[in-house]
Parts: sequence; structure tokens; C-alpha cells
Amino acid sequence: MKNSKNVLYSGVVAIAAMCFSVNAHALDMWHSNTVWANQGMCAANFTFDSGMELVGNLKVSIVAVEKGTNKIKGQGVIELEDFGESSADRYAIGYWESELACDDNLYLVVTEAKADIDGVREDLLEKGLLRAREFAPYQIRIER
Repeated sequence: MKNSKNVLYSGVVAIAAMCFSVNAHALDMWHSNTVWANQGMCAANFTFDSGMELVGNLKVSIVAVEKGTNKIKGQGVIELEDFGESSADRYAIGYWESELACDDNLYLVVTEAKADIDGVREDLLEKGLLRAREFAPYQIRIER
């Protein structure tokens, strides 16, 4: 009887620990659009999904690298204010504006990413809390 109480108690403690442990959800990002911004500049749009966790003061540093040669062509920073506390603002869009954003022959490398997650400043790369999601747009046809 004593043994079964210990097992039951251990099970309750384990379940309680799981319920009260705070694990930050990974923040997803993807390139969702690029638009012409005038005077030789383009704006690459990046969508961020917070998973409905409050994200504040997001700062993502990127390096633009030329495909084939792997030469660094430039760098930029994507910054966002608070978002993600509810389903109404779960997603946010950040921008990288540059002449380089018009170039299709580049890939981007995230070199640094930090944010306040539920009020705690986190290094998203160090803790594995930033994920890149590939985006595949729909093909649109106009028929008459």
C-alpha cells in the first residue's frame, strides 16, 4: 500500500511539474513577399508567427549572401515591436529594405535574433527559439 502511494505521489508531482513548466514556443519566420519600394529599393516582407506568446522588441540580424559564390553582399536588421499575445495579433510582418532585396540571386542567413518572450529577454538562436519556414505561394491564374 505504501509503495502504491509513493508511485501515485510521484505521478502527481511529475504531472504538476509538466503543467507549471514554462517552455517558450519557437518563433517561426518566413519570407512572404518582396515589393518595389521606389528609387532602386525593394522591401522584403517577413512574416513572424508567435504561437500566441507575447513577443516584444524583436531584433533579427541578417546577412545577404550571393548564391554560387557565397560572398556576403550586405546585411540588415528586421525589428518589430510587441505582438503575439492573442490570436488577433499572433502574426506580425517585418521588413528588410535594401537595393539587395531586389536581387533573386541571394539567400539570407540569420546571424543574431533576440526578443522579449513573455517578458524575458531571450537569445533566440542560442536557445533554438527561431525557426525558418519555407513559403510556397499559390499560383494564380486569371481566366476569362
